[in-house]
Amino acid sequence: MAMMFILASPAQALVSLPNLFTDHMVLQRGVSVHVWGTADPSEAVTVSFAGNTASGVSDGTGAWSLYLPPL
Repeated sequence: MAMMFILASPAQALVSLPNLFTDHMVLQRGVSVHVWGTADPSEAVTVSFAGNTASGVSDGTGAWSLYLPPL
């Protein structure tokens, strides 16, 4: 039974942001929002914030960097 659970559970990558990104942080108005972090190498990453979405893929070392349009 445990084996079926492991096989049926979806694989999840660990996508992380630097500690700079926290609740109540202030973003500058009228400037693109740069968001970056780490994930598994070649992992698809999607960031959504305030109705805007940006997608990309992490590089061979797991680093990724995306820009959301100005708010």
